[in-house]
Amino acid sequence: MKKIVLMTITAALLMACGGSKEKKHTGDTDFVDSLASIISTAIADSHTRVYEGTLPGADVEGIRYRLALTNVDQDYLGSYRLDLTYIGADNGKDKTFSEDGQFVAKKGLADNEDAIVYHLVPDRGDDDLYLLVKNDSTLTLLGEDMSIPDSQFNYDLVIIR
Repeated sequence: MKKIVLMTITAALLMACGGSKEKKHTGDTDFVDSLASIISTAIADSHTRVYEGTLPGADVEGIRYRLALTNVDQDYLGSYRLDLTYIGADNGKDKTFSEDGQFVAKKGLADNEDAIVYHLVPDRGDDDLYLLVKNDSTLTLLGEDMSIPDSQFNYDLVIIR
């Protein structure tokens, strides 16, 4: 969504600057105002939810997840940004990695046909992630086989906005 907005603004600026020097641009202000209105509407129509949680990590104190899901329509198709902070990974210092991608909501698990699962597909070709919608404010990270972790550890991400 941000890429589309940025490309639209860039195109508008190029069109506003282009053309003959002798030609007067009388409608530039109206055009820019109209473009700003369209962009504001597009941004207002998107809905971003941000989830956070610290999950267990094998060789680190934990992995802090920060997941922003942005819907582009009512069918839960959209984009995401995931920041993973490995706590104490680099000689005691935190190390953060980020990825962007697309997500879609799917219905059903092997033991619960009504379950809603977010399937996250990274743009770079990393491993897909699956998150169970536990309730209105909590997502649970699932295994690669879409199974719920059988563990005493926390695998939940909680909505923060």
